[in-house]
Amino acid sequence: FQSGNRDHIEQWGQLYLSRKDLPLQERRSRATEVWERIIIDRPKDPVALSRLAELLRRAELTDRVLDLYRKAIDLAPNEPQYREYLGEYLHQRQRPEEALAAWKEIAAGDRRTKDNLLRVSEVLQGFGYLEPALDFMREACKLNPEPGERLKFAELLRSDGPEHSIEQALQQLDLAEQSASTSDERQQILTERIKTLIVAGQLA
Repeated sequence: FQSGNRDHIEQWGQLYLSRKDLPLQERRSRATEVWERIIIDRPKDPVALSRLAELLRRAELTDRVLDLYRKAIDLAPNEPQYREYLGEYLHQRQRPEEALAAWKEIAAGDRRTKDNLLRVSEVLQGFGYLEPALDFMREACKLNPEPGERLKFAELLRSDGPEHSIEQALQQLDLAEQSASTSDERQQILTERIKTLIVAGQLA
């Protein structure tokens, strides 16, 4: 193995972790010792830190993994992916409140942009946090949204919103239609309107 080659280091550590002739704790310890070499020359590289965290998840070193993700966030506070990784890991570890807090920070303070709000909403939808996902999508659609973004909001309201959200979905479709500039956008809006009216029992 080449000591400076990241791929080789990853494989080297995985070989230790896979050995059946060693106790589990020793396997994890040896793999970790190897993988930590990834950041020897790059201790302030958030990409390297997050990659090391991903590897150490295999060794179930929770505290070290969390520490690495948080260091990556500190080094690149405006890059959303590191907060996503942290939240995903916390969710996996059955710590939903901490996961939500991590994801919400993507669009906190100076980072509260339409793109970030939409990204948080998408992440929350993916992990089943539907109510806060709706809240973030609603905030995003207050910031000069494109027709397609309103369309996504309407779809979310139709599919996962409370019963009274059908009216809100139709309002978003009306607004999307007003700003639609292509026939493709208008066709997508019409399709979503039909689906929403079917759900509401109002298609006639």
